[in-house]
Amino acid sequence: MHNQLHQHFKTLFHTHQYRFRAGHSTEHAILENIDSITTKMENGNTALHILLDLAKAFDTIDHSL
Repeated sequence: MHNQLHQHFKTLFHTHQYRFRAGHSTEHAILENIDSITTKMENGNTALHILLDLAKAFDTIDHSL
């Protein structure tokens, strides 16, 4: 049952999801972004990366509810 659930939840994560995945780290995310930016610039394109940190958004929730 554990293996089936594990396989199912792995399909729910986006391929570029790095948090909470074994063998994936912030270093992988940074390297992927650098590679993407470099490739786009080499091809004469513009690269735009928008990074959001929503951690502070949860500080406004009343957790006692």
